[in-house]
Amino acid sequence: MIPVTSLWLPILLSGLAIFLLSFVCWMLMRHHYSDFGAIPGEDGVIESLRASGAPAGQYRFPYCGTPEEMQDPDFQARYDAGPKGYLVLMPEGPFAMGAGMARTALFCLGIAFAVGYVATIALGAGAPRLDVFRLTATVTWLTCCGAHGWGTIWMGRDTGQTLKDVADSLAYGLAVGGIFAWQWPA
Repeated sequence: MIPVTSLWLPILLSGLAIFLLSFVCWMLMRHHYSDFGAIPGEDGVIESLRASGAPAGQYRFPYCGTPEEMQDPDFQARYDAGPKGYLVLMPEGPFAMGAGMARTALFCLGIAFAVGYVATIALGAGAPRLDVFRLTATVTWLTCCGAHGWGTIWMGRDTGQTLKDVADSLAYGLAVGGIFAWQWPA
C-alpha cells in the first residue's frame, strides 16, 4: 500500500488543475453565463426581500416544515398555485472574490486529496498507468459532478446546467487522471 503522503505532488498538481480548469470553464469559456436569468420585476422582488429582513440562508417556498404539513389542503393549494422554488440569499457586504477563490482552491485540494486516498487503497506501487488514469479520472469525475443530478431531479435545476457541470467535471477528471498516471510511484 502506498502512503497518501507520497502523493503530495500529484495531489497539489491535481488540485491546481481542477482550480484552473474551473476558472477556464466559468470565466473564459463563459458557457455557464446562461445558467441563471433575471427574475421578472427584479427591483420589486429585491425590495420585497430587503423589507422582509430575511437573513442570509436557504429558503423553500411555499414552505412546510413537516411531511404532515405537506398534506394540509392550504399548503397544497399554495403549492399548486405557484410560484414554487428555492432561494439562496448570500451574506450582506461587498463581494469577496479573493475569499471565494481561496475557498475554491482549498476545495479543489480536498478533492485531489480524496482521489489520492482512494487510489492508495485500490492501487499499489507500480500499478499500470492506464489503471491509475482510469481510477483517478473516474473518481474525480464522480466527485465533481455526482451531486448535480439531485438538483435537477428534486430542485428544478435546469438539465442543461447539470449537463454542463457533468462535462466540466469530465475535463477535471481527465486532467487529474493524467497527472496521477504521470506521477504514480513505480
